[in-house]
Amino acid sequence: MQQLLAKPKLALLETKAHVNAVTESMVGTGRSWADADGLYAGLRDEEGRASAQAYVARLRGPR
Repeated sequence: MQQLLAKPKLALLETKAHVNAVTESMVGTGRSWADADGLYAGLRDEEGRASAQAYVARLRGPR
């Protein structure tokens, strides 16, 4: 914390703004409203559920 406090305020603010801009373009929080809808639709899909169950069964291996 002391290292950050020793830096010029403008440099810290500019760095934070840059990191926020890069993160926004990476994660796309502006589109996150659709994440829950996509997950819900995927969980309702029979083919997707069957694929997920087969994957889990392969991970568990023979019993």
